[in-house]
Amino acid sequence: LGNRACGMSRTQLGDERKSGAYELVNALTADGIVVDTAFWTFVEQLDEWRLIIISPDVPRVGSRDILMRIDKKLMASNGSASFSLFDLTVHSSDDPHVIEWLDNVGILTAGITYRNTRFNNLVVSEVFPVFSRNWMLGGN
Repeated sequence: LGNRACGMSRTQLGDERKSGAYELVNALTADGIVVDTAFWTFVEQLDEWRLIIISPDVPRVGSRDILMRIDKKLMASNGSASFSLFDLTVHSSDDPHVIEWLDNVGILTAGITYRNTRFNNLVVSEVFPVFSRNWMLGGN
């Protein structure tokens, strides 16, 4: 459910969503899907938090199949993730918008919130990294 449906403040991400996203990344990895990076963004135009998952498997497996796997995992969590399929998007690691955005932000660091950037032509006031394969061991 979206932020308003969950009764959550629109500007507060919440620990449940942070940990739920991390658990989702772990479940996808266990299911054989490689996740390069995952991060929450607060998109000003949408007035909501969005989970962005970046995977090199999107061209091979297809974003629809990955989203179906995500939906099954979220349904199996019985709401403990505090977000739904409507709160996230999946992008290929080769997506030019992804490459440009990561070049602008630089290396994502666990637990650090980035502010005032743009992703896919949307104003993003906050970015909270969930996971990156580039983090050093023990990073998250």
